[in-house]
Amino acid sequence: MHESQQARPSCAHASDVVGLDDRARDRRFGRGIHRRSVNVVRRFIADDTAATAIEYCLIATGIALGILAAIAGIEAKINADFTALNSSLK
Repeated sequence: MHESQQARPSCAHASDVVGLDDRARDRRFGRGIHRRSVNVVRRFIADDTAATAIEYCLIATGIALGILAAIAGIEAKINADFTALNSSLK
């Protein structure tokens, strides 16, 4: 063998080393993945169901905080009533 005809390594492409198939080596395949991922992101941004769910959670949180504030406001009166009832039963 001449120097120009030396045996080359069996992997002619870097993707062979990592174990990628022919589709992953194809540049058009990469563009398709990019296009699909961009479309997924666009659909996610356009989808308003997550925003609606978050709004409902915020409304439920506000209602729960209102209930807790109301209970805290009448807690002293309820405590006094039960203390009086306890004293009358003794």
